Formats: sequence, structure tokens, C-alpha cells
Amino acid sequence: VISKKLSDVSPGYAIYNDQSPGINTKINLRIGGTNPDPYLGMLPSSSDVVLNRWQHWAVSYDPVKQTVMWFKNGNNDKTYAGINIGNMDSGNSRSLTFGYAETWGTFPTIHYQGYLDNVRIYPRALLASEISAIYAETAGAYRDVTSIY
Repeated sequence: VISKKLSDVSPGYAIYNDQSPGINTKINLRIGGTNPDPYLGMLPSSSDVVLNRWQHWAVSYDPVKQTVMWFKNGNNDKTYAGINIGNMDSGNSRSLTFGYAETWGTFPTIHYQGYLDNVRIYPRALLASEISAIYAETAGAYRDVTSIY
């Protein structure tokens, strides 16, 4: 869905879900940074992405608290502790892409099939209360999708 990553061992991030037809799947975060072992692999959400339903998803990486937190519809979905990757953007000249992630290693090229709206990227970790407020401000403004044109 969103990518700024060159390889498994490079700084950057990719947020995506498995687009297997007809299957509700988790949304995943792959991140890498400047620490000696920058590859952390995949950090999936706890909940599934529900097909044809509007959902608000957010992920926050806090380098000070060393946490990654997933949020679905304003509520904490999953928290990972002890995540110390350093700077995700250091030395990464890759373009930021939406709806597309390029191939690296054995990771396949992904073309997102669906709608994205109101994408926001912040230069700091948001608090849970801020993410809940963003959800409250956007919930109800969108409707479920029954077909994609």
C-alpha cells in the first residue's frame, strides 16, 4: 500500500497486505533502520483487513519508547515492544510510493487493489489519543465499497 524501501536490509518501510482473492488478511509493516541488525521482518496487525468495508488503519513507530503500535478504527490493535531500528530514512533515496511496492529479494512486487484516502505521514510518533481523534474526525465520512470500477 505504501513503500519507501529498497531491500530487506535497507532503511525504510513498507506497509502492505496480502492481496489473495477473497481472503481477509492482516496488514503488515516491514521496517529497517540504521542499527547493526536493521532487518526486523514483518510486523503484522492483529486484526484482519475486512474486504469491502471502510476501515481506518494507523501505525506508529516510536524510537524513544522502542514500540510499533497498530491501530484499527481508533483502537490499539497490536503493540510490539523492544523495536530499536534507529533512523528509518537514513540513506534511503527510494521514492515514496502509494499503491505499489517494488520487488526486492524474494519479496514480490505488489499492486494494491482498492481505495486509499486521507493518507498522512507524520515526522513523529503519534499518541494513541491523537490517532483516536483522527479516526473520530474521519469516521462516518466514508461508505463501504461494494465494487471497484
